[in-house]
Amino acid sequence: MKKTAALVLLSLLILSLLSSCKLIGGSGSSGDSGTGSGAGKSIKDVIPASALLSLEEASAVMGITMAPNKVDPFPRPFIDEVKYECDKFKLSVQLWQHALYDETSKMQTNVLKNGWPAYMERQRKSLADHVEEYELIELSGLGDYACLQPGVAFGQWLLHVFYGEYWFTIVIGNAGLDNTPDSEEMIAWKQDTLQQAAKVALKNLKVITG
Repeated sequence: MKKTAALVLLSLLILSLLSSCKLIGGSGSSGDSGTGSGAGKSIKDVIPASALLSLEEASAVMGITMAPNKVDPFPRPFIDEVKYECDKFKLSVQLWQHALYDETSKMQTNVLKNGWPAYMERQRKSLADHVEEYELIELSGLGDYACLQPGVAFGQWLLHVFYGEYWFTIVIGNAGLDNTPDSEEMIAWKQDTLQQAAKVALKNLKVITG
């Protein structure tokens, strides 16, 4: 049931691009950075996802030497992505940003008819409104809103972080076709590793956006 719910949520997130709790450490919203203060405001230049988490940084947080992995040759709207891998795990970072808006795309223009900040708020709300239903785990102290999401298969876990006018998702999963159920210890390690990676990514994003 959980896998089905997670798949539905992933589908909703993808469809939102094409169309228009359990707490850890406190509430889901943190006070360290808010859109009202101007923190995380979009810049004109495209930010490579690798600038949020480099190969070296990925290896450090994983505690394993990682290597570059191939990125989908057909990127989704507004997203830059980087992928890393090793023998046992895969790790990726996806960064949603206004700088990748294609003004010649009628679909993208329609999606952003109310502006980029409104679009980001819709995406945040699409997660926050399904915390219990999809067994999300809200986190405090990471940007404006953050939550962990169980993946559908292959030991995947996702961590979504919203910061100002940016949204990035870090995904960790098993390499190859390893769909062996994780132990509690492995799940805890993946969740902790995602949070450590997100802290590095958020710190880098703050430096880039000023």
